[in-house]
Amino acid sequence: MSHTVGPPWMASNQQTTPYTGSLSEDGSSLVFSNVDLKLPGTTVMWVAVSAGHDAPLGATSLSFTVGGKTSPSTTVVVTPALTVSPGGAPVTLERGGSPRYPGVEVRNNGSQHIPLQTVTTVLPADAGMRFGVPGNPDHQLTVMDDRGRTTAYMGTISDDGQSLSFSDVDLGVPDAGAGSQSVMWVCVSADDDAPTGTTSLEFTVGDRVSTSTTVTII
Repeated sequence: MSHTVGPPWMASNQQTTPYTGSLSEDGSSLVFSNVDLKLPGTTVMWVAVSAGHDAPLGATSLSFTVGGKTSPSTTVVVTPALTVSPGGAPVTLERGGSPRYPGVEVRNNGSQHIPLQTVTTVLPADAGMRFGVPGNPDHQLTVMDDRGRTTAYMGTISDDGQSLSFSDVDLGVPDAGAGSQSVMWVCVSADDDAPTGTTSLEFTVGDRVSTSTTVTII
Protein backbone atom coordinates (compact mmCIF):
# COMPACT_ATOMS: atom_id res chain seq x y z
CA MET A 1 0.00 0.00 0.00
CA SER A 2 1.36 3.42 -0.90
CA HIS A 3 1.71 5.96 1.89
CA THR A 4 2.94 8.64 -0.45
CA VAL A 5 1.59 12.12 -0.35
CA GLY A 6 1.99 11.99 -3.93
CA PRO A 7 2.73 14.45 -4.74
CA PRO A 8 2.45 16.44 -1.49
CA TRP A 9 3.09 19.81 -3.01
CA MET A 10 2.66 21.51 -6.36
CA ALA A 11 4.48 24.77 -6.90
CA SER A 12 3.48 27.49 -9.34
CA ASN A 13 5.74 25.97 -12.01
CA GLN A 14 3.73 22.71 -11.77
CA GLN A 15 6.68 20.67 -10.48
CA THR A 16 5.80 17.92 -8.01
CA THR A 17 7.78 15.99 -5.42
CA PRO A 18 6.43 12.86 -3.66
CA TYR A 19 7.20 12.02 -0.03
CA THR A 20 6.57 8.67 1.63
CA GLY A 21 4.99 8.81 5.07
CA SER A 22 4.80 6.63 8.17
CA LEU A 23 1.36 5.17 8.92
CA SER A 24 0.06 5.15 12.48
CA GLU A 25 -0.85 1.85 14.12
CA ASP A 26 -4.58 2.56 13.83
CA GLY A 27 -4.23 3.54 10.17
CA SER A 28 -5.82 6.94 10.72
CA SER A 29 -2.84 9.24 10.18
CA LEU A 30 0.33 9.67 8.13
CA VAL A 31 3.47 11.55 9.17
CA PHE A 32 5.90 12.99 6.60
CA SER A 33 9.34 14.23 7.63
CA ASN A 34 11.66 16.78 6.04
CA VAL A 35 9.10 18.08 3.57
CA ASP A 36 10.35 21.01 1.49
CA LEU A 37 7.37 23.36 1.18
CA LYS A 38 9.09 25.45 -1.52
CA LEU A 39 8.27 28.70 0.27
CA PRO A 40 7.88 31.61 -0.11
CA GLY A 41 5.04 31.29 -2.59
CA THR A 42 1.93 29.17 -2.83
CA THR A 43 2.21 25.42 -2.38
CA VAL A 44 -0.45 22.71 -2.71
CA MET A 45 -0.18 19.27 -1.09
CA TRP A 46 -2.47 16.26 -1.05
CA VAL A 47 -2.74 12.58 -0.19
CA ALA A 48 -4.66 9.72 -1.84
CA VAL A 49 -7.70 8.38 0.02
CA SER A 50 -10.61 6.06 -0.70
CA ALA A 51 -13.84 5.17 1.11
CA GLY A 52 -14.82 1.73 2.37
CA HIS A 53 -18.18 0.26 1.40
CA ASP A 54 -19.52 0.95 4.91
CA ALA A 55 -18.25 4.54 5.11
CA PRO A 56 -20.93 7.03 6.23
CA LEU A 57 -22.32 9.06 3.35
CA GLY A 58 -21.95 12.82 3.27
CA ALA A 59 -19.34 15.57 3.44
CA THR A 60 -16.21 15.39 5.56
CA SER A 61 -12.54 16.40 5.40
CA LEU A 62 -9.06 15.37 6.43
CA SER A 63 -6.93 17.37 8.84
CA PHE A 64 -3.48 18.56 7.74
CA THR A 65 -0.91 19.84 10.24
CA VAL A 66 2.01 21.64 8.60
CA GLY A 67 4.69 23.13 10.84
CA GLY A 68 2.32 23.24 13.80
CA LYS A 69 -0.48 24.88 11.83
CA THR A 70 -3.63 22.76 11.35
CA SER A 71 -6.25 23.10 8.62
CA PRO A 72 -9.04 20.96 7.19
CA SER A 73 -8.48 19.65 3.68
CA THR A 74 -10.70 20.33 0.73
CA THR A 75 -14.18 18.88 1.28
CA VAL A 76 -14.49 15.13 0.73
CA VAL A 77 -17.97 13.93 -0.27
CA VAL A 78 -18.62 10.23 0.24
CA THR A 79 -21.25 8.98 -2.19
CA PRO A 80 -22.93 5.56 -2.56
CA ALA A 81 -20.90 2.87 -4.31
CA LEU A 82 -23.92 2.18 -6.47
CA THR A 83 -27.28 3.66 -7.35
CA VAL A 84 -30.54 1.86 -8.05
CA SER A 85 -33.31 3.28 -10.24
CA PRO A 86 -36.33 2.05 -12.21
CA GLY A 87 -35.05 0.03 -15.16
CA GLY A 88 -36.59 -0.87 -18.47
CA ALA A 89 -39.81 0.07 -20.21
CA PRO A 90 -43.11 0.39 -18.29
CA VAL A 91 -44.96 -2.88 -17.79
CA THR A 92 -48.65 -3.52 -18.54
CA LEU A 93 -50.41 -6.33 -16.64
CA GLU A 94 -53.79 -7.66 -17.71
CA ARG A 95 -55.89 -8.92 -14.81
CA GLY A 96 -55.72 -12.69 -14.88
CA GLY A 97 -53.32 -12.47 -17.81
CA SER A 98 -49.74 -13.39 -18.62
CA PRO A 99 -46.84 -12.48 -16.33
CA ARG A 100 -44.54 -9.54 -16.90
CA TYR A 101 -41.09 -8.57 -15.62
CA PRO A 102 -40.65 -5.22 -13.81
CA GLY A 103 -37.19 -4.40 -12.53
CA VAL A 104 -34.50 -1.90 -11.66
CA GLU A 105 -31.19 -0.71 -13.05
CA VAL A 106 -28.05 -0.84 -10.92
CA ARG A 107 -25.22 1.56 -11.75
CA ASN A 108 -21.65 1.45 -10.45
CA ASN A 109 -20.59 4.94 -9.35
CA GLY A 110 -16.89 4.11 -9.69
CA SER A 111 -16.43 1.74 -6.77
CA GLN A 112 -14.06 -1.21 -6.78
CA HIS A 113 -14.76 -4.65 -5.36
CA ILE A 114 -18.50 -4.31 -4.81
CA PRO A 115 -19.35 -7.33 -2.64
CA LEU A 116 -22.23 -9.72 -3.15
CA GLN A 117 -25.46 -8.09 -2.05
CA THR A 118 -28.80 -9.00 -0.49
CA VAL A 119 -31.73 -8.04 -2.71
CA THR A 120 -35.34 -7.78 -1.54
CA THR A 121 -38.38 -7.24 -3.76
CA VAL A 122 -41.75 -6.23 -2.30
CA LEU A 123 -45.10 -6.23 -4.10
CA PRO A 124 -47.25 -3.10 -3.73
CA ALA A 125 -49.80 -3.40 -0.93
CA ASP A 126 -53.38 -4.30 -1.85
CA ALA A 127 -52.53 -4.39 -5.57
CA GLY A 128 -53.73 -7.95 -6.22
CA MET A 129 -50.35 -9.03 -7.58
CA ARG A 130 -48.30 -12.18 -7.11
CA PHE A 131 -44.90 -13.55 -8.01
CA GLY A 132 -45.45 -15.82 -11.02
CA VAL A 133 -48.98 -16.91 -11.90
CA PRO A 134 -51.65 -18.93 -10.05
CA GLY A 135 -50.50 -22.53 -9.76
CA ASN A 136 -47.00 -21.67 -10.98
CA PRO A 137 -45.18 -19.38 -8.54
CA ASP A 138 -41.92 -17.81 -9.69
CA HIS A 139 -39.46 -16.90 -6.94
CA GLN A 140 -36.58 -16.06 -9.25
CA LEU A 141 -34.52 -12.90 -9.67
CA THR A 142 -32.74 -12.47 -13.00
CA VAL A 143 -29.67 -10.23 -13.25
CA MET A 144 -28.35 -9.14 -16.65
CA ASP A 145 -24.82 -7.75 -16.43
CA ASP A 146 -23.29 -4.99 -18.54
CA ARG A 147 -22.34 -7.56 -21.21
CA GLY A 148 -25.86 -8.91 -21.58
CA ARG A 149 -25.20 -12.14 -19.67
CA THR A 150 -27.96 -13.32 -17.32
CA THR A 151 -27.79 -15.09 -13.97
CA ALA A 152 -30.81 -16.40 -12.06
CA TYR A 153 -31.12 -16.45 -8.26
CA MET A 154 -33.78 -18.33 -6.30
CA GLY A 155 -35.35 -16.33 -3.51
CA THR A 156 -37.12 -16.94 -0.22
CA ILE A 157 -40.80 -15.95 -0.16
CA SER A 158 -42.25 -14.23 2.89
CA ASP A 159 -45.10 -15.86 4.82
CA ASP A 160 -47.62 -13.43 3.35
CA GLY A 161 -46.32 -13.97 -0.18
CA GLN A 162 -45.63 -10.26 -0.63
CA SER A 163 -41.84 -10.18 -0.71
CA LEU A 164 -38.86 -12.15 -1.99
CA SER A 165 -35.36 -12.09 -0.52
CA PHE A 166 -32.22 -13.09 -2.43
CA SER A 167 -28.80 -13.65 -0.84
CA ASP A 168 -25.30 -13.30 -2.28
CA VAL A 169 -26.35 -11.62 -5.51
CA ASP A 170 -23.59 -10.61 -7.92
CA LEU A 171 -24.79 -7.26 -9.28
CA GLY A 172 -22.93 -7.68 -12.56
CA VAL A 173 -21.19 -4.29 -12.45
CA PRO A 174 -17.41 -4.58 -12.96
CA ASP A 175 -15.14 -3.54 -10.11
CA ALA A 176 -13.51 -0.60 -11.83
CA GLY A 177 -16.38 0.20 -14.17
CA ALA A 178 -17.49 3.70 -13.30
CA GLY A 179 -20.86 4.08 -14.98
CA SER A 180 -21.24 0.38 -15.79
CA GLN A 181 -24.76 -0.88 -15.20
CA SER A 182 -26.84 -4.02 -14.90
CA VAL A 183 -30.57 -4.74 -14.83
CA MET A 184 -32.50 -7.09 -12.57
CA TRP A 185 -36.13 -8.16 -12.63
CA VAL A 186 -38.74 -10.52 -11.19
CA CYS A 187 -41.83 -12.20 -12.64
CA VAL A 188 -45.28 -10.93 -11.54
CA SER A 189 -48.92 -11.22 -12.59
CA ALA A 190 -52.21 -9.59 -11.59
CA ASP A 191 -55.22 -11.38 -10.05
CA ASP A 192 -58.57 -11.43 -11.81
CA ASP A 193 -59.92 -8.82 -9.39
CA ALA A 194 -56.78 -6.69 -9.05
CA PRO A 195 -57.47 -2.94 -8.88
CA THR A 196 -56.72 -1.21 -12.16
CA GLY A 197 -54.23 1.63 -12.24
CA THR A 198 -50.55 2.39 -11.98
CA THR A 199 -48.25 1.01 -9.30
CA SER A 200 -44.72 -0.38 -8.83
CA LEU A 201 -42.69 -2.86 -6.82
CA GLU A 202 -39.98 -1.87 -4.35
CA PHE A 203 -36.43 -3.19 -4.72
CA THR A 204 -33.82 -2.97 -1.97
CA VAL A 205 -30.28 -3.68 -3.17
CA GLY A 206 -27.86 -3.64 -0.24
CA ASP A 207 -28.81 -0.39 1.48
CA ARG A 208 -30.21 1.31 -1.64
CA VAL A 209 -33.96 1.41 -2.26
CA SER A 210 -35.83 2.11 -5.51
CA THR A 211 -39.20 1.59 -7.09
CA SER A 212 -39.33 -0.71 -10.11
CA THR A 213 -40.40 0.21 -13.60
CA THR A 214 -44.00 1.42 -13.66
CA VAL A 215 -46.62 -1.35 -13.62
CA THR A 216 -50.03 -0.55 -15.11
CA ILE A 217 -52.83 -3.01 -14.34
CA ILE A 218 -55.65 -3.03 -16.89
